[in-house]
Order: sequence, then C-alpha cells, then structure tokens
Amino acid sequence: MEEFGRHGHASASMASIARRVGVTKPLLYTYFGSKDGLYLACLEHIAHRLVSAIEGAMEPDPHGAGPAASRVPPRVLAAVFDVLEEQREAWFVL
Repeated sequence: MEEFGRHGHASASMASIARRVGVTKPLLYTYFGSKDGLYLACLEHIAHRLVSAIEGAMEPDPHGAGPAASRVPPRVLAAVFDVLEEQREAWFVL
C-alpha cells in the first residue's frame, strides 16, 4: 500500500513492491493477477477497516443510550481518522 500511496497507481512499481515485501514480482502477479488486482486488494483492506470503524462509532452506547444524533458525525470522523492515522499512505490510496 505504501508504494501506491507514495507514487500513485500509475507510477507504482510492482518490482519495488515485491522487493519491499520480500517476494518475487512473478509471485505478486500469480497471487493478484495484475497491478490493478493488488491495488484493489489494498482498497478492500482499507475499506474493510474503515467500515468496521464507522460501524463501531455508530453503535449504541453500552450504557443503554444510543449516540446522540449530534455526536454521530464527530464520532464517525474520529473513527476514520484513527484508522487512517495508523497507515498514513492509505489517505493517498483512497
């Protein structure tokens, strides 16, 4: 994901990605099919984490009260920022 985040999809190098993760370029192509396939896998990974965080931010309060409507947007934004803070290059992949 870091390669896509730093260089964008068009300029990302499968050879650099392979070197960085310690595999061969042909293995990447075997597993993901193409650079597009790898990029989509990165997007799916980020999307899954974001959706989980957003769902968690929207869950009712464990003390019985649901989140006040006015508090939902800030909680959701905080959840998004928390997820993306862990992997800053994900901002640029999205």
